[in-house]
Amino acid sequence: MSQKRVRLIPALLLLTLMGAPALVQPALALSAPELATEVVAAAETRVNASTKEIPIGQESLVVVVGKDNPFRGNLTIAQFAQIFQGKITDWSELGGAPGSIWLIDRPENSDARQALSRYGILSLSDAGTTKNIIRLETDDTTAVVRRLGKDGISYAIANQLTGQTNVRVVNLAAPVSKNSPLPIAAPVTPAPVPKPVTQVPAPQVPVTAPVAPAPVTQVPEAASENAAKPIRSLWFRWLLPLLLVGVVFQWLRRRVAPESPAPDAPLTQAEPAAEMAAAPLEGAIATDPSALLSEGTTLLAAGRYGEAISYFDEALKIQPNFPEAWIAKGKALLKLERLEEALTSFNQATELNANLPEAWIGKGDVLTKLGLPDEAQASYQRVSVAAQPEEATFEVTSETVSKVIPSPEIAPPTVVPLGIVDQSLEVALPEQPSPELAAPEISFKQAFLDSLFRLGKSQETATPQDLYIALASLVRDRLLQLNTPEVHLKQGDRLVGEFSAEYMPGLHLASNLLNADLTDSVGRAMQELQINLDDLLAQEEESGLGRGGLGRLMVCYLEALATAKVPAIGYGIRYEYGIFDQEISNGWQIEIADEWLRNGNPWEVERPELAVEVQFGGRTEAYMDSQNAYRVRWVADEMVRGVPYDTPIPGYKSSTVSLLRLWKAEAAENFSKVLYPSDTEFQGKQVRLKQQFFSVSCSLQDLIRMHLETGGTAATLPDRFALQLNDTDPLIAIAELMRLLMDEQNLAWEQAWQITQSCFAYTNHSLLPEALDYTQYALNLVGALLPRHLEIILEINVRFLEEVRSRFPEDEDRVQRMSLIDERGDRYVRMVYLACLGSHAVNGVSALNTAILQHLLVPDFYELYPEKFSTKTNGVSPRRFLALSNPRLSELITSKIGDRWLTDLNQLSRLEEFADDPAFRSQWQQVKQTMKRELADTIQQQSGVAVDVNSLFDIQAIEIHEHKRQHLNLLHIITLYNRIKANPQLELPSRTFIFSGKAAPDYSAAKLIIKLINAVAEVVNADPAMQGRIKVVFLKDFTIQLSQQIYPATDLAEYISTAGTEACGIGNMITVMNGGLLIGTRDGSNLEIRDAIGTENFFQFGLTVNDILTQRSTYNPGEVYNANAELKQAIDQIAGGTFSNGDTELFQPLIHLMLNWDAHLLLADYASYVACQEQVSQVYADGDRWTRMTILSAARMGQFSADRAVQEYCQDTWGMLKK
Repeated sequence: MSQKRVRLIPALLLLTLMGAPALVQPALALSAPELATEVVAAAETRVNASTKEIPIGQESLVVVVGKDNPFRGNLTIAQFAQIFQGKITDWSELGGAPGSIWLIDRPENSDARQALSRYGILSLSDAGTTKNIIRLETDDTTAVVRRLGKDGISYAIANQLTGQTNVRVVNLAAPVSKNSPLPIAAPVTPAPVPKPVTQVPAPQVPVTAPVAPAPVTQVPEAASENAAKPIRSLWFRWLLPLLLVGVVFQWLRRRVAPESPAPDAPLTQAEPAAEMAAAPLEGAIATDPSALLSEGTTLLAAGRYGEAISYFDEALKIQPNFPEAWIAKGKALLKLERLEEALTSFNQATELNANLPEAWIGKGDVLTKLGLPDEAQASYQRVSVAAQPEEATFEVTSETVSKVIPSPEIAPPTVVPLGIVDQSLEVALPEQPSPELAAPEISFKQAFLDSLFRLGKSQETATPQDLYIALASLVRDRLLQLNTPEVHLKQGDRLVGEFSAEYMPGLHLASNLLNADLTDSVGRAMQELQINLDDLLAQEEESGLGRGGLGRLMVCYLEALATAKVPAIGYGIRYEYGIFDQEISNGWQIEIADEWLRNGNPWEVERPELAVEVQFGGRTEAYMDSQNAYRVRWVADEMVRGVPYDTPIPGYKSSTVSLLRLWKAEAAENFSKVLYPSDTEFQGKQVRLKQQFFSVSCSLQDLIRMHLETGGTAATLPDRFALQLNDTDPLIAIAELMRLLMDEQNLAWEQAWQITQSCFAYTNHSLLPEALDYTQYALNLVGALLPRHLEIILEINVRFLEEVRSRFPEDEDRVQRMSLIDERGDRYVRMVYLACLGSHAVNGVSALNTAILQHLLVPDFYELYPEKFSTKTNGVSPRRFLALSNPRLSELITSKIGDRWLTDLNQLSRLEEFADDPAFRSQWQQVKQTMKRELADTIQQQSGVAVDVNSLFDIQAIEIHEHKRQHLNLLHIITLYNRIKANPQLELPSRTFIFSGKAAPDYSAAKLIIKLINAVAEVVNADPAMQGRIKVVFLKDFTIQLSQQIYPATDLAEYISTAGTEACGIGNMITVMNGGLLIGTRDGSNLEIRDAIGTENFFQFGLTVNDILTQRSTYNPGEVYNANAELKQAIDQIAGGTFSNGDTELFQPLIHLMLNWDAHLLLADYASYVACQEQVSQVYADGDRWTRMTILSAARMGQFSADRAVQEYCQDTWGMLKK
């Protein structure tokens, strides 16, 4: 509590100190005359205490509910006691919406609990034993607030709520006992009541133990009607002195307590906000100011500003001349928009030490927000002076103060250009200072040292991990000062919500520095500090929140949307463990838990104030609401709290930043621990469905909250949000949005369905049966976990099938085919059908993918709604997968055509004119050789195998799966091995075959393929006859980071999936952009790449989709095996133990699959594949021809940019024009 004390002499000064509204505290409604009576009575009572010293603080007892609790009524003390005793258990009993009440109780020895006992509300012996009470083990206010949700109620001493933004105080009628240690407080919201009040609680005044509360004033019922006239005259008699003394007090207050009140309304208005003391540090006895600063800084970085201020205040109480603590406090106050207090803090810091840039920057930011540009300009100028007097320059990046201010003593030096904020936005943005991301190195260097200091470290004591965290935290905070989606939403912009189970951002630091145009300047700043930036980059732990192309694609799109200044949030799950770290032991894949959070994640900010509750299980109940409308409520038996974590994904040199908002589940059964739990058993399917629903429910609740907070209504949701469902995981969102609109927002079915369809669009990313089957959940599973959603799905189905019957009468076969419920055998929900029905747009991610959707997967839906279907071919970010991955090639390209290609990839077409330039071809090939040498070093370090950098690097780096056909690649390698063994003089270019990828832990066939790759490598690499001819290598743990080494070094990439099984790869796009060529089937995006770069530059083989459909019924793999001698030899060697030390059983499962089923047509495509590989060898032998083909291919890849893809979505699907 604050130790400031004010001697209160006259009673009127006490009245003014408390403020007239504070004295009219109880929630029992009073008429105006009664209010006046109580004010006077309170004043007279306090005259006797006028010589007492009363601490200014928050010692009131309050009853609280969660911020989002729909209950807005008043409570009496008796009602609150009945809740404690279990006599009132439903909000409807208090006049609220139906729903269970959960009382969050504190330990018996807590101060607040003891106070309740002394009020007589409960006795310690019999309270807290009913089923509706959750007893906390510790007296932790944060834990109380966290558990409140939408249905909880609790109590607290008011000062315990400092910094708690997710809580609301309940209006309470509170007659206070004379022996009570604390008064009960309630917000001031007096309202008329139908009957006169016969007993009025005493006005609330903060007291200490020596000052007893005022006695209860009794107002005779009969006299109440006649009390108006005399009391009104008395009221006006007091009004003028009150106003005059108020003026005096404001002057006094500025003298005694210089900090200004927060703009936000306090939780209880018993005292002025300016005098609110910081909450005590619970459970900590801290006497080290530096330790307190470090703890507070951690809370500040997590966005817990109010709690952080408590630590800073405690540090300053111990050491008032601690400028860094004043700066930190100023930053927290600035975040809370408490501008006057923040200015005071920064002024204190500058008075203590005038050479701290962060203090002057913070002061300038406050002054800018206060609308004082001249004063802000002067403060920003002091940064340069404080940092380096002889080079006093600073580029102010504020939107309101945007000019370079030279020192009066010297001429203006060259200004480092601002790379992150584009001032040409067409949308009106709030006036706020932009982050100094591209400030001169001296400023960034000092900011880095300050960031390190906030970690409690100096440069001498910091580890490389500490240095990395300090730099990452600094960059993250500045990125979050850019225009986030919430900023755009407040300005009326439409927001994109991407729903996906996977996100693979790779390494944030390198990517963010590139997009912020900071790589060189930060590198120089670190160099001046004798810190190697590459060493810091190496400290980052990659988050494995995905297993393949979808995760990479989603982050590419978030980055491209930010580059285009389109506000976007990517929603998903914050998995505690990533996909897994892969090790290879004796040739077998070993899965190691991916503990990517073991060192923390400096790129994310926890947002506990935005937490939501997600329900599971239970039952539904029908009822009639107050408007006599039929309603249904979900009475769940399990509640899980979802807490969001925000990670900024910046655009390239853009003032907009996307957010990756991932949800963490707080539950006994933490199903956000692992990405893609095995769903081969019922329990796995249950966990998978829980994951999917948890993610979408949290996300939709969050979107609706943002919409309502910015003035929207449920009916206008589609006007502000475009929601994209990526792949099958988030499809349950359709039923959940219907539930939220009908059950929570009280919309009718027809309106809710129209809104749902208008909001959602669906992208199909996978054609594999298992990727579609696992979302066909059994009805009993859906009904057990999501009973309300099953009802909604069944109702959607009934209404939809009526439409089908009306459009196609007497066609019951069609009705059965199109039903959302598969009635064959066990009954399942067809979630893909639900997506086609509940979305206004459906797209594939390649032309072939869309054609298969339309004619093979959902042909009936295409026939019924042809206008819904379109193609949006995937694209990748050239910043992430060319500029960042291959800086040497990027520099070469830029030297010839400029750097516009970074945001307009079609500019690459200008490279075609250099394809026949020998000098340029030589430079192009030199870059490739350099990248191959770097990859060869990685191979040597990881596997001990030395490879020839002049050999053809033939690479298949992709998820290990039967349909990817790594074993077809192996059959070709074994064939080459046999040819060389049979003819050592055979002329073939030297080749290094490089594999990389992970197999799902429960996918035995894929894991056996990894074993076969390593077995073939062991035999081939050990054979002297193969030296200088072929090598086989498996690189473990395929990640984004490793892929950024592999793609630039690739000569030939293998995209050889069975035609019709790959929706749209993106690795093939990245390969060609980086100067590699493709060998591939007529599948996925291969066809579009072939058409773009020219058939002459693409090595194509294999059956088409139509070929497969035609031949499938008569295909006999055994006949192919017996008809091709080289194929038979290779398979016999695998089966006979050549690659397994004579073990003939080891690879029999693969042999059986190939010879008896061959679902993925390896044998059918073998001859065509081997012949195509011979063509590859011939072309590679002609170095100039090969190089020319790679240049032309890269030059023609402009259409495969993520920027093009998101622009198509904006224009065609989301109805948003690119700004």
